Amino acid sequence: MAECGSSHDMSSRFQRQNSVDSNRYQNENFSVEVNTILNCLGYGPDIRRFRKESYRFRDRVLNRRESKDKVMCVTVGSKLEGLTSFFESDTDCIILHSRVVCLETGVDPNAIANNISIFKMDTRTCYADHCKQLLVRIAPGHHPAFSNSIVVDPSGNRILSNLKLVTEFQKAPMPPSAVSYPRAGPSIPVSVGAYHQDTVHAIPCYCPSILERWAKRQPRHWPPTEIVQKVVSQGAFLVPTGFKGSEHKDEEFRICFNTGENELVSNLNDTQVKIYVLLKMVVKEVLKPQKKEVSLYVVKNIVLWQAESNPQYLFHERSLLHWLHEGLSELRAVVFSRQLQYYMIPERNLMAHCGLDDEQQQTWVKTITEMMNEGPKLLLRLMKIRKAIISYKQPLQWYSKMRTELELLQLKDMIRRELCTDKNSDLDLTDRNMKKIEERQQDILWEIALRMYMDGNGVQDWWDLNERMLS
Repeated sequence: MAECGSSHDMSSRFQRQNSVDSNRYQNENFSVEVNTILNCLGYGPDIRRFRKESYRFRDRVLNRRESKDKVMCVTVGSKLEGLTSFFESDTDCIILHSRVVCLETGVDPNAIANNISIFKMDTRTCYADHCKQLLVRIAPGHHPAFSNSIVVDPSGNRILSNLKLVTEFQKAPMPPSAVSYPRAGPSIPVSVGAYHQDTVHAIPCYCPSILERWAKRQPRHWPPTEIVQKVVSQGAFLVPTGFKGSEHKDEEFRICFNTGENELVSNLNDTQVKIYVLLKMVVKEVLKPQKKEVSLYVVKNIVLWQAESNPQYLFHERSLLHWLHEGLSELRAVVFSRQLQYYMIPERNLMAHCGLDDEQQQTWVKTITEMMNEGPKLLLRLMKIRKAIISYKQPLQWYSKMRTELELLQLKDMIRRELCTDKNSDLDLTDRNMKKIEERQQDILWEIALRMYMDGNGVQDWWDLNERMLS
């Protein structure tokens, strides 16, 4: 998995780039070097592929275990996109309850098996991608949280309350070492040590008309027809959260296409993925929103619209900085107008009720404009890129080699732990493969600690060092 490769002295090369006019952001040679840096930092195609395959395999192992509630665990978000290392961000997990379904108006409930509870989508008083769930029938076998979360609205309809549903699921027992946090939108955040997971309980949603409108949208350069059909086949989910500005927000559910969106991101080309990575860094490290005024989901939608609207042959490693500049331009327009259409349901404005005040808006527009005028120098604002640029070639490649092997071992350990856990959640700690993985991790951490010691930096906790390397 040697993606880092070799290059010129990036530090001196970058300093030469700083001395030229800002329009040199289009310099193709420098785009290639930025691509190399991103490979070294763990954003190359091989490591991304290994991450995705690891989480998919883990999901399959989890879902093979028997469950009386007929639920399925699906990893989504940045982990399944392959864009974050093990401890770099939360793991987003959807718990899909297959004994419950919600149907769009016009879908025949008689076509659904009798052992499945049915709700009907009611969008009459809801924002574009939200709905209420009207009870059609209750069937035995679903999780009791659903029965306990049915309320009666002022019109006498029996509907599902998202507030009660999340509260019911928060009552579930957790391991003694787990720490729970307050609800965040539809998710129930939990952490065990350095591992953080956001769990969202979701319901399958049959909404063929919404997906058909997206599939037939023209003109588009991307995705190709076979991927469009694959996204449609993945369907939709309803997650328990209402629209921020709605008076019925405790009773509403949001329509989501998490697995379909993961499929779309997986079919971006390497340059488009790296534009996505860089724009996320800009939001997190430069704009630093405190209340998700601009979320990383907004960034994802900017990249998806950019991919759909332009011929794919224009996105290549020599045009990386050009398209980063275009992405910043779109981000600035989004902040300025407080408008961005949701890629799957354009009727929804992702910036509606985002909490962005006028002062913050003006500051961010100014900051993004300054970055666009800086050309390649804008990358010095991004901590990971800055550290890589000012490093000599050999230390950067050595760091990349160590970090990559550590992450591969951590992912393999994750899979072994799932394979060695029984139906009672008891882990077999005598597994020989787990012990071999741990021994190799210790060898690598010892080598890193020794190098740090030679550079005048002591290491107090090896496993803390492992977390830092993979964050």
